[in-house]
Amino acid sequence: KDGYVDIVGTVTGRSSFPRLARGAEENIEDQDEYEFWNGYGWVKGAEEGATPIFDDYSGELSFAWFPQHRKWILLYLNEQRNDQITMRYADNLIGPWSEPQVLTDGNSFWRPYGSFIHPLSLKGGDDLYFVMSAWNAYNTYLIHGKIK
Repeated sequence: KDGYVDIVGTVTGRSSFPRLARGAEENIEDQDEYEFWNGYGWVKGAEEGATPIFDDYSGELSFAWFPQHRKWILLYLNEQRNDQITMRYADNLIGPWSEPQVLTDGNSFWRPYGSFIHPLSLKGGDDLYFVMSAWNAYNTYLIHGKIK
């Protein structure tokens, strides 16, 4: 939206905190040109200096700008909290981010994972759709909820 491709990522696996990176659209294939958020500003070529945008174990993230709410919404898996699929929102990618809100967990689905925002969510209104997998049927589910 501003000439950059925004990236939220974690260290490999599901047990690290999310961090921000961005790359100019015209240089997106050149990782040497990426900038990383260090808590104070964007720095080029300093991936190891990227700081978490919030302190919560995260895996399999997805995020999108919801113009109808003027918020970034980020979904992720937290295995340490009963396999929760969690949502947070913020006015700006650098935060501050809301407290976690549980969308589903291991009590509703056996070992859910993945929480990938579906493009249907971005058509306006209060609908949130995401695709989630679960081990019990080893299948994917399209989950629907309402954003308040």
